[in-house]
Amino acid sequence: PWWRHPEKAQGAKQYQDELGHIKWTSPWYGRLAEKMSSKAIAQEVDMDHGRAGDLFFDFTEIERHRMDHARKPLLTGDIVAAKKMDENEHIAAIRSLSHESFRFWSWASRCQWKLWFKLIENRPPQNCEYVLGADISNGSGNSNSVITVLDNLSGRVMAKYWDAHTSPERLAVIAATAGVWFGGVHTPAFLIWENNGPGGIFGRKLISLGYPRYYLQRQITSKGSERTNRYGWNSSREKKELLLGSYRDQLASDRIIQPCMESLDEAGDYIYDEHGRLLPARLREETEGGRELHGDHVIADALCALAREDLPSQRNREIRAPSGSFAHRRRLRQQSAKKQHEWAR
Repeated sequence: PWWRHPEKAQGAKQYQDELGHIKWTSPWYGRLAEKMSSKAIAQEVDMDHGRAGDLFFDFTEIERHRMDHARKPLLTGDIVAAKKMDENEHIAAIRSLSHESFRFWSWASRCQWKLWFKLIENRPPQNCEYVLGADISNGSGNSNSVITVLDNLSGRVMAKYWDAHTSPERLAVIAATAGVWFGGVHTPAFLIWENNGPGGIFGRKLISLGYPRYYLQRQITSKGSERTNRYGWNSSREKKELLLGSYRDQLASDRIIQPCMESLDEAGDYIYDEHGRLLPARLREETEGGRELHGDHVIADALCALAREDLPSQRNREIRAPSGSFAHRRRLRQQSAKKQHEWAR
């Protein structure tokens, strides 16, 4: 039988893991290995929990990703008003999606924004579909509030914001301003955040600003998965593990390209504690309340991965070229030629 001689099975291939162990795998196993991290393979397929260990992210994959993609940001600074405006004018600019009202200032006194791309006329590239994931702290200095900006089309993390002294209300204004300024092929950027704790304050402020594109929760009904009117992502022990598991697999297969060294450092620090809870190792000695307040980079990054799954498939959408561009004029010319051909018939 094939299980006594696996090397004789149809399509069998020899595989050597990082510890030097030799085993035979099937084509089905190979397809899974392309989509899942080695940590997930060890836990879910091989049932090798000893090899899976306490670390949630695979150390070798994090280091490989660091060697391939991590680098320093090209620009640091802040997204500010292009001209002096009061609070009401700022809110009006957000509601009207007036990206001209904001600009990037690379000489800001507090440079919380880090960019891994070059500006084009003081704006990000507009051939991207931007997703903003936010993890919110109380702003008391104990942990960072983090905003991650990811391009859904390429999977690249384009920018990051982090600061430990920004209140949830102020962070909502910063996120809405960034979403309008980043824009993209489906402007403004799609925004998702963790709604637990200070995230509830952030969400209420964001809605009051009139920001139009944000994550809505889903519920399972007899007709399938339906979107509700509840905004933001609510965390629980099970949801957090699923969220980070999806991010881990996208990171391992390079479906997400993470250039931020701080993010990769924090991912390598995530473990299961003695009670099976998933958290950064540095929080093991903190109180239960203190643990709940931390998440920082990894949660913001993972929320971007979740938003990618929630957004409609790119194959089912048509991205229209900007008015006046070469592609737009070419499309109009093709439509005109098609009508003339139909009239001639």
